[in-house]
Amino acid sequence: MQIYLYNACNKRTRACGRETRSFEVVQWKDVRLGDFVEVLCDAQIPADILLLQSSDTGGVCYIETATLDGETNLKQRQAVLQTHQHQSTAEDVGFFELDALHGEVYCEQPHEKIYEFNGYIAAEEHVPITRSNLLLRSCVLRNTASVIGLVVYAGHETKAFLNNSGPRYKRSQLEKDINIDVIAQVVILIALCLIGAIGNGVWSDMQVGVNTPYFIQRFSPATSGFITFWSFIILLQVIIPISLYVSMEIVKFAQVYFINWDISMYHKATDTPFQCRALNINEDLGQIAYVFSDKTGTLTENDMVFRCCSIGGVNYAHSVNFGSTAESQVSLKAPLVVDNALSDALLDPSTRMDCVEDFFLNIALCNTVVIASKGTHHTLDTILPEDVVYEAESPDEAALIEAARAYGYILTAKSQHSATVHTPHRGPIRFKILKTLEFDSVRKCMSVVVQEVDTNRLVLYSKGADSTIYRNLSRHQSGLPLLSGQHKMADSDPKEIVTEQHLSMYSRLGLRTLCLAKRVISKEEYQKWLHSYTQAQLSVVNKEDLLSESVRGIERQLELLGATGIEDRLQDGVPETIEGLRIAGVNVWVLTGDKQETAISVGHSSKLLSVDMDIMVLNATSQESCMEMLMSRREEINQQLASHSRSSVQSSPRHPLLSLHSVLGGSVSAPPLNRALVLDGLTIEHILSHKAMRATLLEIAKHCRSVLCCRVTPLQKAEVVRLVKEDLGVMTLAVGDGANDVSMIQTANVGVGVAGREGNQAVIASDFSMARFRFLERLLLVHGHWCYSRLANMMLYIFYKNVVSLSRVLEGVIVRKEM
Repeated sequence: MQIYLYNACNKRTRACGRETRSFEVVQWKDVRLGDFVEVLCDAQIPADILLLQSSDTGGVCYIETATLDGETNLKQRQAVLQTHQHQSTAEDVGFFELDALHGEVYCEQPHEKIYEFNGYIAAEEHVPITRSNLLLRSCVLRNTASVIGLVVYAGHETKAFLNNSGPRYKRSQLEKDINIDVIAQVVILIALCLIGAIGNGVWSDMQVGVNTPYFIQRFSPATSGFITFWSFIILLQVIIPISLYVSMEIVKFAQVYFINWDISMYHKATDTPFQCRALNINEDLGQIAYVFSDKTGTLTENDMVFRCCSIGGVNYAHSVNFGSTAESQVSLKAPLVVDNALSDALLDPSTRMDCVEDFFLNIALCNTVVIASKGTHHTLDTILPEDVVYEAESPDEAALIEAARAYGYILTAKSQHSATVHTPHRGPIRFKILKTLEFDSVRKCMSVVVQEVDTNRLVLYSKGADSTIYRNLSRHQSGLPLLSGQHKMADSDPKEIVTEQHLSMYSRLGLRTLCLAKRVISKEEYQKWLHSYTQAQLSVVNKEDLLSESVRGIERQLELLGATGIEDRLQDGVPETIEGLRIAGVNVWVLTGDKQETAISVGHSSKLLSVDMDIMVLNATSQESCMEMLMSRREEINQQLASHSRSSVQSSPRHPLLSLHSVLGGSVSAPPLNRALVLDGLTIEHILSHKAMRATLLEIAKHCRSVLCCRVTPLQKAEVVRLVKEDLGVMTLAVGDGANDVSMIQTANVGVGVAGREGNQAVIASDFSMARFRFLERLLLVHGHWCYSRLANMMLYIFYKNVVSLSRVLEGVIVRKEM
């Protein structure tokens, strides 16, 4: 009998009977692999089903995935085209011709990755299926009357169930130390009992044949010693602190409530209280030596506003003062300011047709936004531009699409295969969406192939990180581009050079940057590429590599359109929090996927970096250059340490404050130098692959006040945390807000999730959750201190009490023998 998820299993849905061939109401627990299931609007999906038909004539449906990833915005899913064509007339959209379907579905073995699904339908021809065709269990169907799908994973094999790993159990460092102490006490107890037993056996042997009036020899010396051993076990067992574990659990339970009830860590604006998700490691908060933090959404608000852009080599400042610092910029609460120069450029036919219009069409078409109107999501007809409401999967997309709307380029209708953009001069322009290549963390870009209905022109629009877009430009196909001014080669387009300068300006102001590009392609080239891409989708072996290679075949020879700068304001209290942690001796590392200039700018504004710091930047292109840089930096630090040691022999310590780690039992090491270390993702990749460089990096980092890692992938974040945790043997804490931070949070000794705008995946994977980064200071320096202090003092008291009790027992035994 299935007893898991009892309430869910007894929910009801409509499934097609295998004998009756008609839909009937069944319980979730009766849904089996291969069943046809009908889901109605606002109902939960009972299993992982392959979408075959939607009541929408375009085969589109919308789902809410908040129960899986915490994201409240709607996701669009598309029915498999070949099966959706079997739908009957529009008047009978609920009818589904089961007998007209013939074929077999081949898909992956069940796994927990909710963003990955690949397979194909083997019918008259092989039809590829992806995650855009999959509806996951526990998601809710929205704004679609009904859908019909085929169950591909059910019960324990669904992604929702595989991601439910059950309650986490972690053991605190204090608990591990107590276990060692208890084992030592058991050894002492056994040793004392053995000494008593051996002594009793020897003494009993000496009494054989001796007439001792007060001693009656009832047992042999060996038997007497054996009995005495267990008698001493009973007498001396008070040395074992049996009550300690129960007392610890009671104290931990009370401390969890102290933390949860702290009104100082309650965020009123979002009505989000602090939450302890792991009940047995709160004392570890007082031993944290290293904090690893994400940037976007953790240190910043993750509430994006379009601030400036560069189009065709021309910078449109939008009232941004590029001579100032990030702290003096326009407030994030201020609305988007339309740039007059850009508005005038839109009125000029030459610039409008050449570059500016393509720039805004790229923004309007290359995205994953869902269109709504007055609170109701639109799926059929084009709505009025002034009634359009967008729901975006990320704040970046929301900021860009709203900027395009401000300049008159309004996406008024969109499905998986078509889109309509209302323009200020040409009116509505209809496009066929031929292919959408979604964003992934490897390519770091997104592309869409569209065909304008009126002109039949095929255009690839692409947007992504500058490193990716510049590498794919027509003048840079021969090799990887070098950023920060190193693109300026003799054969470079001046527009690309100027745009790169603008990107550097945006980054120095702490703005998030994005590059946009396009490519006009012929129908023959597109059909040839589409065939290779389809074959890659149908492949079973090395599918990911084949898909990546195929995508590179179309995302090449791009023409640069421009770049954007988006503001993401720093959260309140972040500089004070980082400064407070640093004074307490806690090392703060920031791991981000942003470009280096942006990360350094935010580092200055958050006080992670200061103007008087010696910032060591390591950007290595090979293992050899990486090793040379590390050795050179280590030699510089050793010389500075030697000089510092000589100058401080007769003087008092420069930093009298001891770190929390030192106070709690760690060794007192030399204070860190006034240096900061900045590394990029490629350098980290070289370091992690070489054992000697790993040790050298840690040796350098130990003498730096701050470490900033840029352009890192989620896996690299976890590897950096593991490197410090295992090689230095220190307590680590990781804090993040998005799905890309989950691996880092789970790797650290303590994981903290920030409830932000990127869903709840980080919160679900964490041990503690909070609404703002500033609460971390109080969590570690107040609650962490008291949690550790209470338990440590209680442990010492109980050990002392047991030792005193043991001494009293031994005193009584000795006195009795003397009597």
